Amino acid sequence: MTYHFTHLDILDLDGHLQRWSPDGVRTAQGDVNHWLGAVGKFADRIIEAAPELDGSRWPAVSDAWLRLLAAAENSVGGQRLEWRRRDHNLTSVLLEEVGPRAEIPLRDPARLLDDVLDAMPMDRATARELGPRWRELPREQISDLRLIRMLVAPARRVRPLLNGLPRVRELDAWLEVCPLLP
Repeated sequence: MTYHFTHLDILDLDGHLQRWSPDGVRTAQGDVNHWLGAVGKFADRIIEAAPELDGSRWPAVSDAWLRLLAAAENSVGGQRLEWRRRDHNLTSVLLEEVGPRAEIPLRDPARLLDDVLDAMPMDRATARELGPRWRELPREQISDLRLIRMLVAPARRVRPLLNGLPRVRELDAWLEVCPLLP
């Protein structure tokens, strides 16, 4: 483990930005729990600081967040879309708390919608067919059906902010499938 994962709870937002700078993430090494902790603490700091952040700081915050997620995935793998799900959750919270801003990835509703839809582990027709009989399925398919519900949840939270986006009807179709899933 490198220093990147120590004292995360006392870092302010600027401390996280420095720690997850391009040079910082390049040398970070830890296990999955270290990365989960780092992502969680940074997300907490972003949410805490979001109402007071001025427009000029958002690009740096968004870039550092995306670098941290990419470094986590490069270091320990995708962890069943864990890094994407955390990104979706933070993005939806920020969209609710401080509103959309398309040029900032962390506040871009179109990026959230596209990423959620692109991450689906199966197509809607298959999910609709398998959902009602999920108890009969192998564990991996049950897990995929549950993953769909987890992926859709952040977009559901901000559904009104997605109006007018090209793929919003796809999301609405998934929202109709979700009650059938475990």
